[in-house]
Amino acid sequence: MERKLVILKEDLLNRRDKNKLLESDGNYLESQVSYVIDISTNSIKLVDTKTKEAEECLCEDINCINLSMCSRYAGGTGRNGGIRTTINIDVDVVLNDETLLFEIMDPHSFQKVIDFCDNNNIEIIDMIGVVDIYKQYPNQEKREKYLEINFNKLSKKYRLDHPRFKSRFK
Repeated sequence: MERKLVILKEDLLNRRDKNKLLESDGNYLESQVSYVIDISTNSIKLVDTKTKEAEECLCEDINCINLSMCSRYAGGTGRNGGIRTTINIDVDVVLNDETLLFEIMDPHSFQKVIDFCDNNNIEIIDMIGVVDIYKQYPNQEKREKYLEINFNKLSKKYRLDHPRFKSRFK
């Protein structure tokens, strides 16, 4: 099963079009975001923006959620003249009969997933400590600076994609 790059429904609806949203975030994946994640109080729904087909999983069908991270080439150069990357969150929703794999590219969507798990007593398996990083660095700029300094070490320790290439997406 391939990992799907997603954007939170509210973020997509609050912008005129998804390309402007992605350009404003400096992300090169404008043609790759074809799924919208819609998180309600008792379900997570992934909607294909092209076919309008939806995969919905109710909280009672979710065994656990696994978290990981990856980096993506974001174009241009970073603060120290190196290649600029963005850090995205991998979320694997483990159901009884399948696992939904998706990658979240914005912190607001990730926080909604964490809140959903907390509110529905869903186990989060977080070997890397993604949730702790977000709690320790709630300010996005400080979190990005921390990850810019430490992600290379994390990627080696946990064998994370650094960078992940778009060919991995469906």
